[in-house]
Amino acid sequence: KIFSFGHARILFLSKMNFSPEVVTAALIGLGATIAYVAPTAVLVRTMRPYVSVLAIVALVLSHLLVGNLFLWSLLEQGVDEISAYVKELSSQSPFLVWMPRVWYMARDVMAFLALASTYRAIYCVTQYQWREWRASLTQWAFDWARTNSSKIQKDLKNFREKTKQDLAGIVKKDPDHVATDTLPKKGVAPELLKKQLEKEGDKDCENWRRGQVSGTIYPATKAHTELMNSAFYNYAFANPLHAGVWPSVLQMEAEICAMTANLLGNKETSDEVVGVSTSGGTESILLGIRAHLILYGKQRSITHPELICGSTAHVAVDKACEIYGIRKVVVDVDTKTFTLNADQVAKRVTSNTIMIYASAPSYMHGVIDPIPELSKVAKRNNIGLHVDACLGGFFLPFAKQLGYDIIPFDFSNPGVTSISADLHKYGYGPMTRSVVLYRNEDFRQAQYFAYPKFTGGLYATPTIAGSRPGALLACAWATMMSIGEEGYQERVKAIVEACRQLASGIANMEDLEVCGQQLPTLSVAFTSDTLDIYRIADHMKDKNWSINSMQNPPCLDFIMTLNTVPKIDQFLADLGTAVKLTRKEGADGKSMGSAKIYGAVGKMPSGPAGEMLKAFTDMTLTI
Repeated sequence: KIFSFGHARILFLSKMNFSPEVVTAALIGLGATIAYVAPTAVLVRTMRPYVSVLAIVALVLSHLLVGNLFLWSLLEQGVDEISAYVKELSSQSPFLVWMPRVWYMARDVMAFLALASTYRAIYCVTQYQWREWRASLTQWAFDWARTNSSKIQKDLKNFREKTKQDLAGIVKKDPDHVATDTLPKKGVAPELLKKQLEKEGDKDCENWRRGQVSGTIYPATKAHTELMNSAFYNYAFANPLHAGVWPSVLQMEAEICAMTANLLGNKETSDEVVGVSTSGGTESILLGIRAHLILYGKQRSITHPELICGSTAHVAVDKACEIYGIRKVVVDVDTKTFTLNADQVAKRVTSNTIMIYASAPSYMHGVIDPIPELSKVAKRNNIGLHVDACLGGFFLPFAKQLGYDIIPFDFSNPGVTSISADLHKYGYGPMTRSVVLYRNEDFRQAQYFAYPKFTGGLYATPTIAGSRPGALLACAWATMMSIGEEGYQERVKAIVEACRQLASGIANMEDLEVCGQQLPTLSVAFTSDTLDIYRIADHMKDKNWSINSMQNPPCLDFIMTLNTVPKIDQFLADLGTAVKLTRKEGADGKSMGSAKIYGAVGKMPSGPAGEMLKAFTDMTLTI
């Protein structure tokens, strides 16, 4: 009896002859009922507010319109009992005639709202994964205890202090640097500051100049650094926010985006690929997701937007989802290939989905997701597909030009709607510069912020930041122009060959296994089923190697750069020694170094683990 008006009409019809008037009224009543039920059924998948509004409007109109028709038809047919009752009510007060109708209408509205809430609950139960429920409940309990329990607050304070003590050896500060927390009374002479900066800078750069750091620093030549220094000197105070003051900076940014677009498939599509320069890969991803939220989320009135990504997605996706209030739907990557499965992604698409996120390649394992298949999923469901090519955007196109087998990942795939590519990685630009590209201007304009009512004047910015460093744009433009296509190809060839030499050497080592099934191009990830991989990293650190430690599952990742290419033989020799030492330690190694830290964090709920990371971050910002 949820649909009370329909139930009442059926009872009335059972006592009447089917005159044309009654049949007409019945058909209208049936249409009104469908108009009410259909939007409610659609609500199962959409959860969109305008559907609820339409359903309630249809419900109210059905009561006002169909109710009158049925009363009229009933009186004409002369149903004695009902006619007499209605006439008696009318003679007493017209209000009494409307009372039942108002009551039924109110009851139906309440029933609709209850039904919508039920549908939402069913949706959550059937669509949300257990790990989402567990993480949500755990975080809620932690936040409640932290806010309401004085004992927990005290314990957390002690936990933070202990964490800072335990991590004191990890956060390195220059012991020779004289710390200061107040402005000097008189300014320090520029010559003294230059000497200090040169001395401390040289000390910081010793490790990566030796070619023993994974990724992080990509350029290698002194001449290139001098070129960027010159560009920075000439544009040190340039700010693209003031467009009329720095026209050459605007021109350089437009050319950077155009060159990148042509590199990433603009010539292979009928669309006009456009872009903007950002402060780094994280901002590029944040803006890419924002553009999809506007075009596929808000313009479609989706109140519970969802983004589908793999379990190896970059943490910038988590940051964006937290900021924008998007649900991150995680699809586990294949345990052998470490890539997304397009069929599994397609199963997780709902009408709340605004986009898919894929990697080319992933930061963790250096493998490329099946972009062509994911493109078809996105196109078929009319949703976006962002390709995170922050690592490979200025590498993979040149590898393809050289004849290496590269999975198509750019705008040549019709379902790809945006791509992020970092200039400060294999583009060899300054820290920190990135580019986010879109298939057309609609997407790019969706990432903008424009506010015409600002009291300071008409205001619009293309990125999150207001003021932006024009000097870094000049450095990036000069870098791309100086290296050129052939220069990038030479660098890519050297890195690919070094990567494959490294992968081959690791694969031949006992107890080690290379992750993934794709031939490596720019990085090599490896793990061990028998040894603690984090202890191996500790022993490599003792040899001055800086390697990326990954988790879930545990592995190490080494990103090849021009600086590390000549050091492959040394790396393999030191790695062999590290494996022998770890094998000798046995189970005792799990209680030492980073193995102990990762082991402890792995057993912690997300709340305390987050507190530990915040304590670490506090230490980096403390004198």
